[in-house]
Amino acid sequence: MARVNTKSNPAASLGTGIECPLTACAAGEEVVVIELLTETGLTARLREMGLVSGASLRVVSNGIPMILELGETRLCLRGADAEGVFVRVAEPSYAGMCFDELLEDADPA
Repeated sequence: MARVNTKSNPAASLGTGIECPLTACAAGEEVVVIELLTETGLTARLREMGLVSGASLRVVSNGIPMILELGETRLCLRGADAEGVFVRVAEPSYAGMCFDELLEDADPA
């Protein structure tokens, strides 16, 4: 597996959002790519399509396949391929979270 160095890309380190695999994101979420942990060949193809550290994406559909919007381009990724793309979610949606996780985030007041 190839690992993209995000330390050299300041855009990838901006924000205080949640870091997770792309497959954990809900439809409609805006994310920033922070790391690619995929096979070398797949990493090269993803980079050619614009999935590089610091790239902003919008999740159009979270399913199999996963549909992403990168600028004015829509991309389709298989579930296994999307699992190796790690992103930062600025404002997480609670659509994909289980009830226990929601309770952890709840205000006790």
